[in-house]
Amino acid sequence: MAQTTPIFTGTLTNSDSPFTITSEMGVSNISILNLSSVTATVLGTRSLGSKTPSAINIAENVTYSASVEGYVIDSLVITIPPSCTLQVTAS
Repeated sequence: MAQTTPIFTGTLTNSDSPFTITSEMGVSNISILNLSSVTATVLGTRSLGSKTPSAINIAENVTYSASVEGYVIDSLVITIPPSCTLQVTAS
């Protein structure tokens, strides 16, 4: 029998903000689609040499995806402003 993994599907709104994906959640893949005209952001925690992380904007109808096959995401902060709805799929 093939290995299986559960998949989360749902929405995030301002009442969930900030929403932090942590290693304890066991997420290795995430896709975030912005369904609204208000821009949301995601922020990682890893530095690359002397370059510190900065927030990435997710505009209307834009999808952000992150995948770390064989590992789990350590920390990813999702900020959802008022009047913003994000559709999330994670496994």
